[in-house]
Amino acid sequence: MNHIGQPYPVHDSVSKVTGRALYTTDIVLPRMLTGAILFSERAHAKISKVDTSAAEALEGVQAVCSFHDSPQLIYNSYHRFVGHDLPEDETIFSQEVRYIGDKIAAVAAETPEIAKKALRLIQVEYEELPAVFSIDEAEKEDSPSVHTNYPNRCPDINLETGDIENGFLEADYIYEDVYYTPAVYHAALENHCAIADYSPDDHLTVWCTSQNIFATRLLLGKIFDLPRNKVQVKKPVLGGAFGGKVPMSVEPVAALLSKISGKPVKVELSRREDMNGSSTRHGSKAKIKTGIKKDGRITAQEIEFIVNTGAYHTGGNSIASAICYKLYQLYKNINLKITAAPVYTNTTPAGAMRGYGAPQMMFAHQVQLNKIARQIGIDFTDLQLKNLIEPNSVNELTKSSQGNVRGIDCVIKGKQLFNWKHRKQQKSSSPIKHGIGMAVCSLWNGVYGVHVDGTGIRITMNEDGTFIVHTPTHDMGQGTSIAIIQIVAEVLGVQIDDIRIVESDTDSCLWDLGAFASRGIYVSGEAARLTAEKMKNELLKHAADYFNKDPDQLQLKDGQILQKSDLSKVVKLADFANDLLLKKNIYLEVNHFYSSEADRTSNAAHFAEVEVNTESGEVKVLDYLAVHDIGQVINKMGAEGQIEGGVQMGLGFALSEEMVRDEKGRLKNPNFKKYKMFRASEMPEIRLSFIEKKDYPGPYGAKSISEIATVPVAPAIVNAIVNALGKNFYALPIRPEHLKSKK
Repeated sequence: MNHIGQPYPVHDSVSKVTGRALYTTDIVLPRMLTGAILFSERAHAKISKVDTSAAEALEGVQAVCSFHDSPQLIYNSYHRFVGHDLPEDETIFSQEVRYIGDKIAAVAAETPEIAKKALRLIQVEYEELPAVFSIDEAEKEDSPSVHTNYPNRCPDINLETGDIENGFLEADYIYEDVYYTPAVYHAALENHCAIADYSPDDHLTVWCTSQNIFATRLLLGKIFDLPRNKVQVKKPVLGGAFGGKVPMSVEPVAALLSKISGKPVKVELSRREDMNGSSTRHGSKAKIKTGIKKDGRITAQEIEFIVNTGAYHTGGNSIASAICYKLYQLYKNINLKITAAPVYTNTTPAGAMRGYGAPQMMFAHQVQLNKIARQIGIDFTDLQLKNLIEPNSVNELTKSSQGNVRGIDCVIKGKQLFNWKHRKQQKSSSPIKHGIGMAVCSLWNGVYGVHVDGTGIRITMNEDGTFIVHTPTHDMGQGTSIAIIQIVAEVLGVQIDDIRIVESDTDSCLWDLGAFASRGIYVSGEAARLTAEKMKNELLKHAADYFNKDPDQLQLKDGQILQKSDLSKVVKLADFANDLLLKKNIYLEVNHFYSSEADRTSNAAHFAEVEVNTESGEVKVLDYLAVHDIGQVINKMGAEGQIEGGVQMGLGFALSEEMVRDEKGRLKNPNFKKYKMFRASEMPEIRLSFIEKKDYPGPYGAKSISEIATVPVAPAIVNAIVNALGKNFYALPIRPEHLKSKK
C-alpha cells in the first residue's frame, strides 16, 4: 500500500505552527459584541432576586439576560439525535443553581472591559439550600436532594450472565474491595468558546469549540424553536477536547445574546470559568467482589460501579451503561454481574472524557487483580493470560463475535519486550524502592448495537483531477482528517496533496453522530473508504467509454487511469476530469452514508517500572512500554502520538490530577498553577509496539487508538507502586503524602 501505514503529520500542521490556523476565538465578525456570563457563587441555592437594571443602563451594554427572560425549555446537553432517551434537567439559566459555576445571567457589550463591568453590576440574592458533594454523601437516606423531582441516585443499570452464586462457590478465594477515583479536568489548551449570529430572518449561525456539531444544531433548534435548515453550526480548528466538548456549553448563551442584541456575539470562557463551569471526568466508586481459583482463573465477579454525574445528568446513564459492557469484552469469565448508576451531587457536571468510564473501572479492576495475584502467589501476567478472551470469542452478553481480538498477543509481546520475567524487584533497606507493574484493557470502537452510529462522506472531483472530501468528522488534533485523506488517496491512486478536506459544517457536510466513542477511524474511516470506492467506480465507469474497455480492466494509479493489460494505455486524471466537464457536462460527486456494522475492540497491555522515594514521596517512572492491538495502523506517526499523549493523561490520573473542593464546594485548584499535570520534563521515555492483525469491518482492518491509550496507564503505575512497597492503594491520585514512610 502507498499511504496506509505511513507516517504523516496532521493535515493542518503547517497552519498551526505558523500561527495561521483560525480557532473560534480568532474569528471576528462585523459589529460583533463580547458576551460574558455571571456564574453562581453558591453550590446550591434558589435565586430570590436578579437585578440587572444597572448593567442594562451601562453605556456599551447591548443585551442582558437571565432566567427571567430566557427560554425555559428543559434539555439535556448530551442529546445526540431525535429519540435519544436521556433525562432532561437543564435550562440556559435556572432559578435554582446547583453548583458553583452554574449560569445565572449574561451580558453582551461593545468591549470585554464593559462586559466584565456589567457583570459586576448585576445584583443577585440567594436563598441557600443544603448541598452534597460526594457519592457517599449523596447516597445517604437523609441526604439533601440536588433535584427535587429526581432522587440523587439515578435508576440502576443491571447486567448479569452465567451463574454468579455457583461461580463464587467454585472459587478457592473471594476478595471484596472498594476503590475511588476523583473528578478530573480535560485540560484542553483551548477553552470553550462560541460565536453566534442570530439574523433578523431567524437564521442562526454558530461557530464553536464542539466535537458534536449536529447534536449542537439539534439542541439549538429545540431551544429556539427553529427547524434544522435555520441553524448552521461550524467547527473551526479545535484546540483539543478529550470528550469535554461533546456537550453543548456556551452556545445557547451566545445565541440568546445575539438574538436580543441583533448582532453577532462571542462568548469565551477564561481558564477559571472553564474549570468551574464546563465538565469533568466522572468521579467514581467501585465495589468489586471477585472469586478466583488457586491457578488464577476467575470464577465470578460482582461489581457495583457508581459515578458522580455532578449537578446535571448529562451523559450519566451513557457512561454507566458503557462501563457495564466493557468487561464482557476483556475476560472469559461468564459469571459476571454488574450494577452501575450515576449519582447527582452539587459539583461541576461530569461527562465524556477519554476512555468514557473505562479508566475509572479498569483502575479498580486491574489493581484488585494485581492484589489477588500477589496474595495467591501467581505472576500477574500469567493470571492475565489465563483469563483474557481469545480471537473470535463470543461475547457472553451480546452473543456476537468479538472479532480478531488480540489482547493475549499484547501481553505476550509486552512480557518479552519489557523483560518482565527477568526484571527483578529491588529489595533493600534503602528509602528508594523499585517496582514493576502492568495492566490490560479493551475498548469499544463506536457504539454499534446501542443506537445509530453513522457517518456521511461526500467526495467531489475537481476539473484538474484533484479531490475535495467533505467530512462531518471532527478533527480535534487527533489526526482523523489526515487518516481519511490517506484512505481516500489509497483508494483513488493519488497523492496526499491531491486531496483537500472540508470538515464539520452542518450546511456542507452529511450527518454524523459526533467525535467520541473511538469511532473516528473505525466508522468515519470506513465511510471514507466506501465513498472513495464509489468515486473510483464512477471514474472507471466513465473511463470505460474512453478506453472502450470494461471498468474491471482499468485501474487508478499515480494520478492516472491505466489499462491493466497494456500499461502504456494511460490518461491523466487531470485531462480526463477536464474532458468529462467540457465535453460531456459531467462533474463527478458522490455521497455515501455508512453505519457501523459490528462491535470491535481495541486492546492493550501497558508495563511500567517506577522508583519510589519513601522519604520524599516522589515517584519517578523509569520505563514505560505500551503494546496495542489496533488492527492495521493507518498513520504510524499519529498512532504513536496518540499513545504518548494518552500516557501523559493517565500518569496525571494516577499521581497528581484531582479537582479539589472545600467544604462549601469551591474549587481550590482552578488554574494550571494549582492543578498538577505531568510536564514534558517529567515524562518517561515511552516505548511502543503494535500488534497489526487486521480486524474488519474497520478500514483496511484498522481499529481505534485515541481513547484506549489512556485506559491502562493508572493501574499499571499503581500496580508498580504496590509491588515496590508491598502496600495496597484504593484511591486515586496517589500523592507523595501517601508514600512517605512513617517514622
